[in-house]
Amino acid sequence: MHITSLIIMVVFSFSLDQKKLDDAQKAKEIRQLQKESRKRDNKIKTLESDARRRELVLKRRQEEVRCVFWKLFCAFTSVVHV
Repeated sequence: MHITSLIIMVVFSFSLDQKKLDDAQKAKEIRQLQKESRKRDNKIKTLESDARRRELVLKRRQEEVRCVFWKLFCAFTSVVHV
C-alpha cells in the first residue's frame, strides 16, 4: 500500500511539474506574440504618419506650383492686353 501511494504521488508530482512547464511555455509564446503584435502596430502607425506627412508636403508643393502658374498667367495676360 505504501509503495502504491508513493508511486501515485511521484506520478502526480511529475504531471504537476509538466503542467507548470507547459503553462510557462504557453505564457512565453503569448508574450512573444504580443510583442510582435505591438511591433507591427507601431510600424503601421509610423508608416501611416509618414504617408500623411508626405501627402501634406505634396499638397503644399502643388499649391506653390499653382500660385506660381497663376502669377505667370496673370503677368502674361496683363502684358498681352497692354
